[in-house]
Amino acid sequence: PPLVIPSQTGVWTLTTTVQSGPCTSVLQNTFTTVACGIGPPPPPPPVDHPITLTATTNFCKVILNWTTITEVSSARFEIEESTDNFIWRLLTTRAAAGTSNTTQQYSIEITPSSSPVFYRIKQVNINATFKVSNAIEAKVLCPLIKDVDVLTPDNNPGGGNISLQLFSSIGRGNAVMIFVDAIGRQYLKKAIVINAGLNYYNFKKPQYLAKGVYFVKIFTEDRNWFSNTVKLLLIK
Repeated sequence: PPLVIPSQTGVWTLTTTVQSGPCTSVLQNTFTTVACGIGPPPPPPPVDHPITLTATTNFCKVILNWTTITEVSSARFEIEESTDNFIWRLLTTRAAAGTSNTTQQYSIEITPSSSPVFYRIKQVNINATFKVSNAIEAKVLCPLIKDVDVLTPDNNPGGGNISLQLFSSIGRGNAVMIFVDAIGRQYLKKAIVINAGLNYYNFKKPQYLAKGVYFVKIFTEDRNWFSNTVKLLLIK
């Protein structure tokens, strides 16, 4: 039979039996073997730890935090949102660590489109494989109205200063605020910027703007969006 060399270092005894007709001979000898080209066993494959997602709310914002224990050739994280925890849409992406054996922590701030709302994180790897975190529900405290922004006066009746606030579910960029009277004559036109969340607009009343009742409205420069109209009473 073929000789099997032990893989471990040590002194071994070799016993050989020779059969020749009715005669049998048993030969014994010792030999020493040393490890030759035998390396340690390969390391076990990395454990595919799940992604842990948590969320906190700050008035109109949702702050998502997630942690990875290990990452192997990770390319990016996709942040997904859902209103029913069933149909998901991609909001944005975040760069991943690539390959890491240490804990990595990530965070992103989101302005939700409705409330309550669900979020999850998808880790996409370089080879296009992916895994998905737990889904988490978040509720914001501000009066979210999807794709509708709410304009309200801060001081009504108003005096020497005019103060209004606009809550915007999404930022709308450059816009115009107008003041008209009851028959639609325009008295004031003011350029403003609409950011996501609460916007405060405070300015001194022009001298030519007489006391009385005015109607205030905001629209974007391209006139693709209009706010609600509010009634403002100026008493000075």
